[in-house]
Amino acid sequence: MHKSLPETGCNPEDILAELRSFGAEDPDYRNSRVWSLVYYLDADHEAFLAEAYNTFSSANGLNPLAFKSLKRLEDEIISFTAGLLHAPDGACGVVTSGGTESCLLAAKTYRDLARAQRGVSEPEMILPETAHVAWEKGAEYFGLKIRWLPLT
Repeated sequence: MHKSLPETGCNPEDILAELRSFGAEDPDYRNSRVWSLVYYLDADHEAFLAEAYNTFSSANGLNPLAFKSLKRLEDEIISFTAGLLHAPDGACGVVTSGGTESCLLAAKTYRDLARAQRGVSEPEMILPETAHVAWEKGAEYFGLKIRWLPLT
């Protein structure tokens, strides 16, 4: 049986309290009880990140003509990263929402590049057995065959 939406709206404070309760059994990442997945510094930094996120949380990065602010942020992030990595002039990139999207876009980009530049009609990826599941998603989404590489 599926849940139904409430007949009337809820008090915002009650919603926030319920959301906070959802994390009751999550790992205690604020006190260094996880080794990855979360990169937590301290409460002040978390508050800063929340405010920075909220500044643009309703803006839409898919339309850089309308949201010039997000285009500027993306351009600067890519430029800073290219500088850190000593990328050649003309290097480009894209800002993604996270690791999974980054893997998906890489799989699609290299598939398209292989088709356009080398005429590859049946693209494949070589992945270690320990590869993140996002690469499997990318293979399924974009018609790539995976060749699994065993590890010893």
